[in-house]
Amino acid sequence: MPLLMNSEMTPLPACVNAPMGLKTFSVGGLALRSAETDRIRGGIFPAGALGGPDFIKAIRGPLPWLKTIPTGGMDATEEDSAKWFGANVSAVGLGSNLISKTMLAKKDFESLKQKTEELLAIISMLRVTS
Repeated sequence: MPLLMNSEMTPLPACVNAPMGLKTFSVGGLALRSAETDRIRGGIFPAGALGGPDFIKAIRGPLPWLKTIPTGGMDATEEDSAKWFGANVSAVGLGSNLISKTMLAKKDFESLKQKTEELLAIISMLRVTS
C-alpha cells in the first residue's frame, strides 16, 4: 500500500457494496475516494474469477462514472493487458502474476524491475492508442 500512503486517495475497505448513495463502490476489495476531486475508483478483487474484462464492462454499463482498479487474474502480457485496458480500467493490480515466489526466494529484484518496466511500457502504449 505504499502508493496509497503518498496519494490523495482515501482507502475505504469494503466488500460488495454501494454505500453513500453510490459515491463509493467495491467488489471484494477496496474503494478509493479522492479527497481532492471526490472521484471514486472501485477496487475489484478477484477480478479474474468475477469474469475478467467482461465483468468490468458489465458493471460500467449502469455505473459509467466508476473508475475501476481490478486486481487478481491479470497476466503481465501485452495480450492480457489489452483486454483489461480495452474494458477501460483506470489501473490494474498484479501480485503473483508479476512477482513469483522463486523471484522472491532468490531475491531476484532485477528480474522484477525488468518485468515491471516491460509491463508499464505495454500499459503506456495501450493508453496512447486507445
